[in-house]
Amino acid sequence: MAKGEKNVIVRPTLDHKEALDELVEPRRVLLDTNVLLDYLDARRAEHDTARRLVHALISGAAALVAPASSYKDVYYILRRSLGSEPDARELLRGLIECVPITPVDLWGSDLAPSIVSDEPDFEDALVRRLAEREGLVAIVTRDASAFRGSCVPVFDPREFLALLGTGV
Repeated sequence: MAKGEKNVIVRPTLDHKEALDELVEPRRVLLDTNVLLDYLDARRAEHDTARRLVHALISGAAALVAPASSYKDVYYILRRSLGSEPDARELLRGLIECVPITPVDLWGSDLAPSIVSDEPDFEDALVRRLAEREGLVAIVTRDASAFRGSCVPVFDPREFLALLGTGV
């Protein structure tokens, strides 16, 4: 974002489905850490929604993206939750097959803008910067307020399922 340029919050509604359909292929969607955790851990309340979302997306609706930093966080939380290093690693191996790791440039183009970002959390600022830099069509998260300044549209998993026409 250029100096002095004001953040514009874009909160798409179901009316934006046509706009998503017209975007250049492949449409790429970023899944935030909380959605990845919901997908992997069947004990989490939003597991079914995340599972349906990931399956809908990998079956052709869009290409999935997850920042490398999210994999680190997911691993840490799963290892503690499961109490098993091998089980946490196995879940991550499966996740990598359907949600490719996208590098965050901690040495340059992502770090500096994230430090001065208006996002309330540094990790969220890195995710936002990655989504903007990569030209992604959406960030899917259960914490939309974390990306309030993003120019990339932000959706709750249920909203995005509805947008895809698969509902909840």
